Amino acid sequence: MQNINKAIELDPNNILFYDNRSFLWRKIEIYDKAIDDYNTILSMFPDNIKSLINRAFCHAKLEKYVDAINDYSLILQLEENNTHALYNRAISYDKIGKLNDVKIYFLQKLKTFNII
Repeated sequence: MQNINKAIELDPNNILFYDNRSFLWRKIEIYDKAIDDYNTILSMFPDNIKSLINRAFCHAKLEKYVDAINDYSLILQLEENNTHALYNRAISYDKIGKLNDVKIYFLQKLKTFNII
């Protein structure tokens, strides 16, 4: 970890360093520190899908399901058919007792495509 911290110190605009460090934080289950690094990456590149997905995962691990839902929703704005985000957003909605919201969303999508 010291080497990555030193690398960030020397080149604070290199997102690869933050990405590597956030991966390590996730592996040792220090999710709030990983979120900090994802926030840094997303402040530089707000459309970084990988960081959004990983940040959402960390939020879910911390049982911050509304934050996870917000991240998955951002992903779906960028990639409407991202099945990973759709699935995990549904799980997060279920965790907060709002799975019906997901059902309504899918029914509206099906109607949009004249499937029902």
